[in-house]
Parts: sequence; C-alpha cells; structure tokens
Amino acid sequence: MAGLRKGFVQGFSYHKCGIMLGEISQADSLQADLFAAVDDSKRLRLMSLMDSINKHQGSGTLHMASTQLSAAWHMRADSRSPRYTTC
Repeated sequence: MAGLRKGFVQGFSYHKCGIMLGEISQADSLQADLFAAVDDSKRLRLMSLMDSINKHQGSGTLHMASTQLSAAWHMRADSRSPRYTTC
C-alpha cells in the first residue's frame, strides 16, 4: 500500500491491471540447487544416524516420510461416493 500511495498522482487517469510477483521469499530462506553439492553437517549427521539405526534394527526401521510404503499398498475406496457429478 505504501508503494501505491507513493506512486499515485492526483489528476491522472488510471486503468485496472494485474500484477504477478514471482520468486518472493523470506531473506533467511534459500532454495537449494538440485545439482549443487550441499555442505550441511547436520543433515549428514542425521543421515548417518538413520543408517546406523537401520543397520542395527533392520532395514526400513526408519525411513523418510516421502518414501513409498510398498508397491502393493492402495487407498481403500470401499465407502467412496460414486462421484456422479464430478466424473
């Protein structure tokens, strides 16, 4: 609003328009590059700890939330509505 007030000049004719803002983020957040080498000691320690627990307790004891549970797992749809209006 401060920017609009600063740019507004009385007596000029204005038109309605749309403005898209992209790549806005907080100053302390950083989107990592997928192919860049990451030097994150906390993450490496965590991965090492997870590997150690999986080694001692059995493979798959700990896993990331984004990991697929199993290929055989499917959502149960027994009580799902027939979706007459959405198909």
